[in-house]
Amino acid sequence: MIRSFGIAMILVAAFCLALPEVSLAKGGGRKITGFATAGALPLDSATVELYSAGWGSAHLLDTSTTDENGLFSVNYRGASHGDLLYVVVSAGEPGDSELVLVAALGQVGKNLSIAVQVNELTTVATAFACAQFIDGHKIYGFSPGLDNAFGTTTNLVDVQTGEAAAVVSNQNNGSTLLEYPRTTQALVTMNALADMIVACATDNTGTACDTLFALTTPVGSPAPTNTFEAIHNIARNPASFDNSSLLALAQSSPLYAPLLIEPPMAWILMLHFTEGGFNAPGRTAFDSKGNVWVNNNFNNSPPDVDPGQQVTVLSPLGQPILGSPIVSPLVNGSGYGTAVDRFDNGWIANFGNGDVVSFSPRGMLRRYFPSTLFDEDPPVKSMGIAFDQRGNLWVTNMGDSSDPLSNGSITVFLGANRNRAITFPKKKNDGLIVRKPFSVAIDAQGRAWVANSGFAPVGVGNVCVLELDRRNRIRVVAQIDSPGLGQTPDLSLLRKHGDFSSPKTIAVDQGGNGWISNFESNLITFIDGQTFQATDYEADPTTHGWGLAVDGSNQIWIASFTNPPGGMPDQSVPPTITVMQGSGTDRGDVLFSYSNPSFQHITGLQIDASGNVWTCNNWQLDSTKTDIIGGDGLVQAIGVATPVKTPLIGPPENPEFFHPRFGFRGFGPSKWFPFNPWWGW
Repeated sequence: MIRSFGIAMILVAAFCLALPEVSLAKGGGRKITGFATAGALPLDSATVELYSAGWGSAHLLDTSTTDENGLFSVNYRGASHGDLLYVVVSAGEPGDSELVLVAALGQVGKNLSIAVQVNELTTVATAFACAQFIDGHKIYGFSPGLDNAFGTTTNLVDVQTGEAAAVVSNQNNGSTLLEYPRTTQALVTMNALADMIVACATDNTGTACDTLFALTTPVGSPAPTNTFEAIHNIARNPASFDNSSLLALAQSSPLYAPLLIEPPMAWILMLHFTEGGFNAPGRTAFDSKGNVWVNNNFNNSPPDVDPGQQVTVLSPLGQPILGSPIVSPLVNGSGYGTAVDRFDNGWIANFGNGDVVSFSPRGMLRRYFPSTLFDEDPPVKSMGIAFDQRGNLWVTNMGDSSDPLSNGSITVFLGANRNRAITFPKKKNDGLIVRKPFSVAIDAQGRAWVANSGFAPVGVGNVCVLELDRRNRIRVVAQIDSPGLGQTPDLSLLRKHGDFSSPKTIAVDQGGNGWISNFESNLITFIDGQTFQATDYEADPTTHGWGLAVDGSNQIWIASFTNPPGGMPDQSVPPTITVMQGSGTDRGDVLFSYSNPSFQHITGLQIDASGNVWTCNNWQLDSTKTDIIGGDGLVQAIGVATPVKTPLIGPPENPEFFHPRFGFRGFGPSKWFPFNPWWGW
């Protein structure tokens, strides 16, 4: 139960002063002390359970009960080095309490906090950051996804003080719209979610809890039975509930302020990262640890814009690493060409001069492939790159962008060896198969799906599927053309007549099917991997598709560039992200859409192993065709997608863990989690 106010706030202050910064958990009593509050008051006689987030399940390490001042102590003697610990506090018996609070505590031997506060904010942070790894009150999964999800909680809340963390409180994320019009509103959104729990905790009649549970019941699923399940349901279904009523519930108990003023399109916590030398980031790629590699299109600002020479690498928590920005004269205006190979080397394709550059996992220049290796008549304008399962590097070369007769080419570096380059077509390109190729994706058979952007201003492209035969010759598997080629050109910005209206991104799903975003249309093109028949699906009406990715549940995530270069810019309308069903009888149905004031013109969209969706702010919204201003960084949507194994080589795969409730596959041992006897194997 919640004790009366009394000396509660004095205890809070005294407890905060006694907190050490971080424990390395070496020796000592291996004890965690904590203070549990709800509605800013101590939780008396609450049950405390300390868990280790394991592989396939969570392991209960210790239990305790809070005293009359909300204080508790648990030990983690049963934990191993590297274990991820979290605590569950139930106001009553576990499994029979409507008020359940949770806090992620960190990793044993690395960043474990041993003096903590558990409250509504820690609960929201855990429910959202670990959304893809939660089953009831159990949290489990494989590294690096789960490790990084635990780390992400530290961007949202300081578990030692129970207050909002520095990242979510900075100008980019912690401001109100009145204070900063481009804020992500992450802090005010998190406060609103926390106040929903406050409403439940402070209402002795039970009406607020009943309201919260009713409002957070997914269609066809049982109602949540406690506050942690309710908030987790919101994280997993961000646009499925009555957002106005949820916000009204939060506003009835405004302990955490400031709050949202208007209901959101979706309850998504987003963080905007701007440090690391960003200037028009184009596309991201993740390594096996979850680090984010990003290219940059530009240096400087108008009128002195130059091709970008910098590469940015962020940690999974959005912090610049490896001395970012990594500046090299061999990087020259990279456009959409960013990839990571199976050895965690970062690769950048230069649109400026067609060269390809590679950096080691430590950020050191590793390899350099000048464009003269694979084209006798530069410029080739390298744009997209991807690795296949045999370690071959595929590069799309757009050709001279100012010459509609320069159709470009496809180059494959066998084994990523600069001395083993083959180019298709070998002879002069007539544009029938390869027509200004923009991006490339690899299917499970190692075949390359290429999105050809076509000619300006009509922009009718196509898709070709290529493979290497046994003699390492490039063979055409399929060529899929647009019906628009046989129609009167439609120069409208949102033409509806057919497929491949200036295609940008191509991705391959788990079923071997292709998905293409069309820049000059709001249509998303699906290509059946067996018949190669194309079908169009309509995304959000405002969408001018660019970034596109498939998550681990075969859902399609589409990023809108918005305000196409031929149109008048509108600084008040940020882009939209559309989520579409990618399989089954409802394939092509729009599940939900969302936007955010922090969005600029978006190009790249990728999904990491924690289920976070990262988007690139490529151009500022007030850019024009003649006055382009580089975008300012990346925006991370926390825990909203099904995780994807990284680095992405071939179609998306689920990370190596099994989740019985949400159907993740790939159950088996992992190098990240050593065998422990308490798993019961």
